[in-house]
Amino acid sequence: MGSIIHDTTPDSGVTAVSAASVEHPEVVFGLPVFNESRYIKRTLASIQAQTHQGFAALISDNCSSDDTERLCREFCASDSRFTYVRQRSNIGAVANFDFVLRHTRSPLFAWVGGHDTLHPSYLRFHLDRLAHHPQACVSFSYFRFVDEADRIV
Repeated sequence: MGSIIHDTTPDSGVTAVSAASVEHPEVVFGLPVFNESRYIKRTLASIQAQTHQGFAALISDNCSSDDTERLCREFCASDSRFTYVRQRSNIGAVANFDFVLRHTRSPLFAWVGGHDTLHPSYLRFHLDRLAHHPQACVSFSYFRFVDEADRIV
């Protein structure tokens, strides 16, 4: 069962996350989301389907007003690697991106948008590149933009 965090930090309006709840020895995906109900299930499923399964994921919902919260909670309830946090108020996009980074402890971290879809070998590809280039601190790949009908643009 995934983690759903409810504890709040006094006076900050930001939900507190235990680092242990999202730690993994290898990599954490950070998903700062806001009103992503149209895409979030596909995004989470694409992370879950990675051929390399050594990961955790932290979702920080920036007080969405659509169905994002329900969809994320349902997904997290089925996979213990996924943790959901709902901010008490909208903290802004930059602070939400920062939140997922600051509340993880892992040697490797990857931001994923709530509307992104990852290829099943995405994580394995980047871990292999980093292993072959130990001096590197970033791994980045090509990406494709798709329109609302899933056509490549």
